[in-house]
Amino acid sequence: MKSFTSWLVPERAWEGPGLALMAALMLVLPLSHTTALRNVLAVLLIGISGWGVVVRRWPFRFPLRTPWLTYAGFALASLAWSVDRAASLGEFKSELLYALLCFLLGANWLARSSRLMRVAHAMVALTAVLLADLFAYAIVTYLRTGDWPMITGGWLAGVGKLSSYLVMALPFLLLVVARRGVLAWLAAFLLAGTAVAIYISGNRIGFFVVTAQVALGSILWWPRLLRPQRIRLVLAGLAWLAVLAGVATQQFHERALSDYGNAAADKGYASIVYQVQADPRWMIWSHTLENTRAPWWRGGGFGLTTFKHLYPELSNTPETELYSHAHNLLLNKYVQLGAPGLTLFVLLIGSVLFGLLRPPSPGIDAWRIALIMSLTGLLLKVQTDDFFNRDVGWYFWLLAGLATGLVGSQAARRDNHG
Repeated sequence: MKSFTSWLVPERAWEGPGLALMAALMLVLPLSHTTALRNVLAVLLIGISGWGVVVRRWPFRFPLRTPWLTYAGFALASLAWSVDRAASLGEFKSELLYALLCFLLGANWLARSSRLMRVAHAMVALTAVLLADLFAYAIVTYLRTGDWPMITGGWLAGVGKLSSYLVMALPFLLLVVARRGVLAWLAAFLLAGTAVAIYISGNRIGFFVVTAQVALGSILWWPRLLRPQRIRLVLAGLAWLAVLAGVATQQFHERALSDYGNAAADKGYASIVYQVQADPRWMIWSHTLENTRAPWWRGGGFGLTTFKHLYPELSNTPETELYSHAHNLLLNKYVQLGAPGLTLFVLLIGSVLFGLLRPPSPGIDAWRIALIMSLTGLLLKVQTDDFFNRDVGWYFWLLAGLATGLVGSQAARRDNHG
């Protein structure tokens, strides 16, 4: 028994089978129908971590403790005035406590430069599973109906979830491609598959988010490039913008056909301008801002369900069921927690991102940029539809914990050697 315990929780901090469990959790967390498996993996990881910290005296990291506890404290206090206290309590457990656990797991198990390739490999495996599922679903649907499916996420992920995970994984695929070798070819193949998947998903913001990610990464990497490399990068960017214009036009056209039928083109519904102007999000956002239902200094209580309690008129008629939240992460936080809670949330997110802008350390510069691209990509994506909840939000915080712990440990190492 003692030898098994020593194997499961070794003397060396944050080593052993826990690393394999973390890789498995990163793979199954995004997938539907894996609740029992992800719960088992999480409980095992928490148990090993707790035993290691308490019994083995492993060093425990809690980066950004003050921003986290301040935000969590305000969210907890909001239960006192919540419009649905029971729902808010459940949301607090799911959206905040589980998110914090993922953040701490990432900060302690993954935040080492020697483990970054494991993270990249997990992202490659996750992308491969998601794409294989999506394309298998598309082929089966075609064989059954004779039509290729549009606006779908496959069996294992919904439309919004699929594109959210692909956006987070894309920067890591780029890093693997840059390292060359057999895995680089697989990553390049998956990058092409990612573009097709985002198109099939019908998520119209997806390609614009990817463009913003690559532009951000290029800006951060620009000082390290030689003049010929900069010229090639600019030319590639211009070529991509031309491709983006064509792809976006076609994707908006396909969406119009789905929403309005074959008459969409004749009525002008297929144009990008019309679809942007007619998008119901404008109505949701303006209605929310113009009809304040809770005091600005406290909001209506923590949780995504608060919105539909405060604005039932938006989602109580046929075909408006999806209007039960603000379709914007920041506006949702404002409705839930008011200006103070929104400010605390932005400060927490900002602390993660600004930490990644610290002076780079040898060996992790590219990883630091990839993490900025990954986290920023999801944050941009949830400004038009709030998927920052449940497993998508937990995955974000897992990567945020990795990012914060990594730059913190590198900074401490510089200080010790300085």
